[in-house]
Amino acid sequence: MATRTRFLLVLAFAAGCGAAATAVPFVIPPARAQNVQRWETLCVTKNSMNASRTSEAITQIGNEAGAQGWEPVGVTSGNVTIMTICFKRRRP
Repeated sequence: MATRTRFLLVLAFAAGCGAAATAVPFVIPPARAQNVQRWETLCVTKNSMNASRTSEAITQIGNEAGAQGWEPVGVTSGNVTIMTICFKRRRP
């Protein structure tokens, strides 16, 4: 009985090795991006005691950044008079 069990284990091991050798062509390589996009970021914080001036300043900052190719991606506000806008653009 021990001889038969040992024979079956060796046979199963050999079959596994043979299957692994033939399965190599079926392995799918990992995906890789062809053209990886790189980004630059710019964050601007504006602090003003006057809320309407802060709004005007943020608009001006957004217009100037947009003219240089920046696009807004996030806005945070600590309170009414402190605002931060973050922009991104593709690296050349």
